[in-house]
Amino acid sequence: VVVLVLIGGGVWFFFIREVPEEDAKVELPKWVRPENLEEETVNEFLEAMIINPADSKGRYFLVVKLNFALNDVGLVADEVYGKPWRVAQIKNTIVDVFNSYTVEELKMPKYKDEARQKIWAELNRIVGWVPSAQPVEEGYEDPNPPPIKAIYFSQYILQ
Repeated sequence: VVVLVLIGGGVWFFFIREVPEEDAKVELPKWVRPENLEEETVNEFLEAMIINPADSKGRYFLVVKLNFALNDVGLVADEVYGKPWRVAQIKNTIVDVFNSYTVEELKMPKYKDEARQKIWAELNRIVGWVPSAQPVEEGYEDPNPPPIKAIYFSQYILQ
C-alpha cells in the first residue's frame, strides 16, 4: 500500500498537477549590444597542438588551438608566410610557454591568461614589433600598435 501511494504521489507531482504560471516562465536576460563593436581580422594559421605540461610525466596533455586577431595583416603575412622557419619558431614559442606551467596551473584561468599574454608578447617580438616608449594615457592612441592585436583560444582541452 505504501509503495502504491508513493508511486501515485510521484505520478501526480510530475505529470498531473498544474504548475502556477509564475513558476513556469523563466525569462532570459535581454541581450545588450556592446558599445564598441569593431571588426577584427582573425587569422588561423596554426593547427591544433598537443603539449605536455611541466609535471605531466606523459600522463596529461593539453590540446590547444590559437587564433590571432591582427592589426597589421601585411606585416604578419610577410613575416610568417614569407619566411618558412617562422611557423616552426612560433610553434616552439607556444610549446615553451605551456611547458613551463604545471597541470594544476593550466586548470586555473589566471595562468591561462598569463600564458596568453606571454605568447602575445613573444609573437609580437618575433614579427619585429617594438613598443613605443611613450606612456599610454587615457584617450591616447598608440601610433605604433602591435601587429598581433589579441590571441584567442579556439580549443583548450586539458586531459
